[in-house]
Amino acid sequence: MDEAVAVQLTTDLVAGTTASAARLFVDNGGRPPVIIWRPRVADLELPQLAFLLRYWEDLPRQTNAPGPHLKLIDPLEMREALGFVTLIDVVDGGNDFLYRVYGTRIAERYGADLTGKRTSQTDNGSYAAAFLVAIYRAALRRAEPVFSEHYPSPRSSTAKWSRIVLPLVGDGGRIERFLAGIIAGPWRPSSSG
Repeated sequence: MDEAVAVQLTTDLVAGTTASAARLFVDNGGRPPVIIWRPRVADLELPQLAFLLRYWEDLPRQTNAPGPHLKLIDPLEMREALGFVTLIDVVDGGNDFLYRVYGTRIAERYGADLTGKRTSQTDNGSYAAAFLVAIYRAALRRAEPVFSEHYPSPRSSTAKWSRIVLPLVGDGGRIERFLAGIIAGPWRPSSSG
């Protein structure tokens, strides 16, 4: 991952600007991503992501906390979205992130189970890795939920990835983990045929 690109993307996303993210994807043959800060259920077309947002919104939280306590997450209450759920720990103040849980449906589509891996360990050289790290860093700095949809280059077998990133706090009231839902879009037809 190009750290300088991730830093620039993070800075822009925190400021609410998506021009550098759009340029990154377009320069690599994709389409500009969609970013929605503080999404509403009506903003989410995928039922699993809408379910996760409702679930997160309904959890109790302390006054002024950017999200519910991470101990309140109950997998049994998330059956509707379970294969698409990932839990992402904030590592080293947000310099890195650890996939504590990586949903089975996500792993099947991505082609690898990232449970127990850091984002820095999973970079496959793709420009999209810098974008994903920037989304997590920006959500941490803005201390609010975010929906993103990105459209990889035509070389990717997946036409789009949709995700919602929802902050969870620890005992000190700071964001220590994210509850995220990630769904792959349709397969692209093989160009080799």
